[in-house]
Amino acid sequence: MPSKQKKFPCFWCFAAPVGLYNSCLRMLNMRCLSIVFDLDETLIVANTMKSFEDRIEVLRVWIAQSIMDPMRVSGMYAEMKRYIDDRLLLKQYIESDVVMDNGKTYKVQLEEVLGLSDGHERLVRPVIRLPEKNIVLTRINSEIRDTSVLVRLRPAWEDLRSYLTAKGRKRFEVYVCTMAERDCALEMWRLLDLEAHLIASKQLSDRVVCVKSGK
Repeated sequence: MPSKQKKFPCFWCFAAPVGLYNSCLRMLNMRCLSIVFDLDETLIVANTMKSFEDRIEVLRVWIAQSIMDPMRVSGMYAEMKRYIDDRLLLKQYIESDVVMDNGKTYKVQLEEVLGLSDGHERLVRPVIRLPEKNIVLTRINSEIRDTSVLVRLRPAWEDLRSYLTAKGRKRFEVYVCTMAERDCALEMWRLLDLEAHLIASKQLSDRVVCVKSGK
């Protein structure tokens, strides 16, 4: 761009991470965009027994000390009831691998976890799905019941996933960035992309990025 004070051209230079130019060039050549998804409280809301108890206690304190309008207090009561109901489902799952909901009994189904590489050990997880509520109960470590998690999937996720995986020319490269621990992050993404259409299993190690809070 020309200098405003002097009549000779000047140039801006920027330092970019190694490989960024080639990555962008590849996307331009493929006419393909990158999408980076955040998992935490966006695509999914995951809770353990401990986090349910913490959330319920916070709401109880807020309600007890509240001088807010009745409508907002009513909303907090509804939110607390949802947490209590969900905690009961998770408690049943932890204790018996079975949950009762609206008179229906749901038992665990063993779901295979696709390996990150050809030599990766085959894993299965005990999972209960309540599709009408967009709820999934899973276990981060299949052998340890205390790692059980109740996951709520965002209702519009299936519509978005269908759009991203529509037949025809590939238009998007999908990545995930999350503050969750790696094993948890991989399981949360597996629940969202069960058939690995958005991110192939061999690409997961590069495309699911876990960061620390504040980074």
